[in-house]
Amino acid sequence: MRYTTVLALLLAHTGALAQPAPFGSADDPSETSVGNRWRRSVDAEMRTGFSLIGPDWRAASGMSLAYAADHVALRFEGAVRTGVSGLYEPDVDGVYDLLRLTDFARLSLNRNRLFARAGPTRRLRLGTGHLVNFFGSETAWDDRTVGLEGFWTSRPVQVTAFADDVRLNRLVGGRVVLRPLFWVARESTRSLEIGASYVTDRRDLDGKNLITAYNLDLRFTVANIGDVLVQPFATFSAYRNAGRGVGVGGELASDNFVDVARFRLRMAVYVSGDGFIPGYVGSFYRVNNPIAGILQSEDFGGADSTGSIVGIPLADAPSATALETEIRILFFDRFELWYSFRRQFGGAHLSESHLRLFFETGRIAAQISQDRGGLGSFFSVFNDLGDETSLMFRTDYHVARGIWVFVRAIYSYERTSDAPDGAERYVVQRRFEPYAGVKFSF
Repeated sequence: MRYTTVLALLLAHTGALAQPAPFGSADDPSETSVGNRWRRSVDAEMRTGFSLIGPDWRAASGMSLAYAADHVALRFEGAVRTGVSGLYEPDVDGVYDLLRLTDFARLSLNRNRLFARAGPTRRLRLGTGHLVNFFGSETAWDDRTVGLEGFWTSRPVQVTAFADDVRLNRLVGGRVVLRPLFWVARESTRSLEIGASYVTDRRDLDGKNLITAYNLDLRFTVANIGDVLVQPFATFSAYRNAGRGVGVGGELASDNFVDVARFRLRMAVYVSGDGFIPGYVGSFYRVNNPIAGILQSEDFGGADSTGSIVGIPLADAPSATALETEIRILFFDRFELWYSFRRQFGGAHLSESHLRLFFETGRIAAQISQDRGGLGSFFSVFNDLGDETSLMFRTDYHVARGIWVFVRAIYSYERTSDAPDGAERYVVQRRFEPYAGVKFSF
């Protein structure tokens, strides 16, 4: 009995080490479920159907190819759309479209202590998320960029870094975490983590980088109940030539609960000065930043205000207090529910919500990703989607004998005519694409 208990503890510890750290897409189940890590697999998919982009229907054909092995996973995916007016030009009008065929390319080494990924950024949070929270590069789908993200971790230090674009000409950032007392026996002391983050958008605004921001944060474990940790944290962030803010909170979390799941319950309070928005580099930063804005096109109040800009520029954000609540439950490679809501108190509508849902069975795989901004309160999530919404829905359903039905729905943005001062302008773009096709493995 004693040896069985020891073996069980060793196996549980081995599983914990093998699970990737919760950074960016490292533990995204839609990517880690591509293939079993203990065998090599190659999966291909061919499909044909229709594509509705805005008011126009087109015929569409697509394919994907995925490879998975012990330490490497790749998936390439693309589609061609054509109609009475010819090919859908954003699919084929530049060399960068070839790079956009990369859905992801992942490398994990040294029991997931070293991780690197290339592909569109989808769910990136840097540290506590005070600066970078649910950042994604697919918000403007036709202009999506292929980025980089990765980390290296050891007991005394962890380094994470990301780039919005492999050309390193847009948003880049990094974070260093020090565990200065990692050798101490007492866990509440040993677990002390001091983090420092840096984010900058290398594009130019009046001769300076678009944004530059810094963050310091602190966390430690006050209790360890089996596999469950209780961790308070504090954070301070500041933008160069803008505002600053602080936050305190706590998490009840486990990265490997009984070797089958990861979960996190989180609550935090943020106090921001003028010119600061928590998580400003987030879901809508791609289309709402100092040189870009979203044009109002959804008018549910009856007034014709099309042409005005939705959202509040960072520099004009008033001081405010925000309450954030979050829950994430991940059953490794099979199911994920992640919901976060930040209620911003004050006159400005700066509340936001984020949802990630994924599940996979033998017959169906479904994925939902939704981000909403510009909310007034929690009950605003039940209103119409409006102009500050990003939504992606994917489902694959196995009909019979290798025949599958695929559905893709995307609520994103497309670039329209720039403002007279050269600022980028975006409007809502809707896509709905039903396909039928085949999947096979070899």
